[in-house]
Amino acid sequence: MAARPFPEPPLTDSAVLLCPWEDSDLEFVVTSCQDPDVARFSPAIQFPYTEPDARVRAERGQPGAEIGDDRLLAGA
Repeated sequence: MAARPFPEPPLTDSAVLLCPWEDSDLEFVVTSCQDPDVARFSPAIQFPYTEPDARVRAERGQPGAEIGDDRLLAGA
């Protein structure tokens, strides 16, 4: 199955914009994942979550990528 393109225009509700992952999102993701509740409610996120963890996840993608049904998104 071919990957589907990201929506155009991007998904937004005026408060949150979902957009493709960019390297500039890395620091925010790592900082956000330091919250113990993220680990508590997101078992796929290890605690503590480090910059190398975020880089590996971004490079590897998410489950579903191999069938073109994956979107690594960042909220802005």
